[in-house]
Formats: sequence, C-alpha cells, structure tokens
Amino acid sequence: MAQVAAWKKQQGTPVDDPAREKVLLLRIEGLAAQYDLAPEMAREFMAAQIEAAKSLQRAYLAGDLPWPESAAQPTPLLQIRDALD
Repeated sequence: MAQVAAWKKQQGTPVDDPAREKVLLLRIEGLAAQYDLAPEMAREFMAAQIEAAKSLQRAYLAGDLPWPESAAQPTPLLQIRDALD
C-alpha cells in the first residue's frame, strides 16, 4: 500500500476512488457467483479489504507510518493494479 500511497501523493490523487471501488465490488460479486459463493459476503469481504488499504494509505500520507525505501520511486498505479488484480 505504500507504493499506492506514494503514487497518489506524487500525482495529487485522492485516496478514495468510488468509481474504481464500485467496479471492483461488482466484479467480486460476479466472481463469487461463478464459484457458488455468496456474492454479498464476498462484497463485504472485499469492501473491508478496500477500507483497510485506504486506512494504510492515509497513515502513510499523514506520516503515521514510515515510508519504505520501495516507495521512493513510485510505481505507476496501473502496474500496481495489474499486480493486485
């Protein structure tokens, strides 16, 4: 999450991205249904993961967590997203 926070800081992008979050949550519901899992439970789980990630990003940006060396040269967000997706 430090890489994501570093990229957002460099680009002046907010931590919250409601449009992206909506897409991810809809995607996880669809995947859950494909695997006979409860879509609403999968959505709740993913929403909690998203909130945890945003909390970490905010902590880095607020200086509450030390930046790791890997965040010195932020990786482009699309590359990070490809790795996470």
